[in-house]
Amino acid sequence: MRGHSPLVLWRPRRLPTAHSSLWGRVRQNERRALHTVRPLPYALEEGLGRFMPPQALKTVAVEYMEGLVDRLNNEIRDTELENKRLVDVIIGAAQQESQVLAFNYGSLALNTSFFLRQLYAETHERSMSYDLKTAIRAQYGSLAQLKSAFMGAAQGMFTSGFLWLVSDSRGNMGIVPTFGPGTLLIRSRAHLAASDADFKRPNSIMDENADFAESMSNLDEGVPAQVALTDKLTALNYGDVLYPLLCVPMYEHTWISAGYGVWGREAWLRHLWSVVDWAAVSENYAAASPAAPSKQKK
Repeated sequence: MRGHSPLVLWRPRRLPTAHSSLWGRVRQNERRALHTVRPLPYALEEGLGRFMPPQALKTVAVEYMEGLVDRLNNEIRDTELENKRLVDVIIGAAQQESQVLAFNYGSLALNTSFFLRQLYAETHERSMSYDLKTAIRAQYGSLAQLKSAFMGAAQGMFTSGFLWLVSDSRGNMGIVPTFGPGTLLIRSRAHLAASDADFKRPNSIMDENADFAESMSNLDEGVPAQVALTDKLTALNYGDVLYPLLCVPMYEHTWISAGYGVWGREAWLRHLWSVVDWAAVSENYAAASPAAPSKQKK
């Protein structure tokens, strides 16, 4: 069974001891935090169909991700953020003007990691759960109409960022764009178009620690997530939590590396649905909304 552990790992790394170091004696118990990129849950050399051919997958999942993580490590070295988990780095950096680059690199790494974990080479819509399928039919009319709404929202983004399919705790879904390095981890009252909603995700999806979600919901200020709500979100429970189910990066390197050219975003996105891991999206939906449509009282 496929897991959904993060692509970005935090791992304490022991510095060389006096017996192995060429750089002199160091204390044996001294440690330095290191963020690394975890291997993909699918074969890099096989790619993900026409959406992410092998070279494109290497560009995004290896070259881009490793670049983000290396730059993040450089930014937080010798700071109070150095020994923290990625989500804590992002939250902590959001509160410090001097750590804007750490926030940017960390947020982009986390968003991209989530994107890659919701894809799979051998996927089919039949793997979608009954509850998610019922919710899509009730709220969008059909899966085809959900895809159309998502594609329309993507075409409406005239700058870089990420486009998210989200759910609240009652199972209501919506489509949310974030811009630049914006992330759903950070609540930003000043940049919500219509409400004072909290944005976070289920703690079982991307992080091995169960206590970070509470810390996210307690953050009132920080680097703006620059969240613009679509009309579809007017049906959601404002003041409730929104959980990501799926996201797609709107950065030129993603579709250019896949061979679609500078203006090929729309053509590239048409192939997204052939590699969406609907089983993973269904798990996200179930974690976000325990009171699934099939279990709600009439």
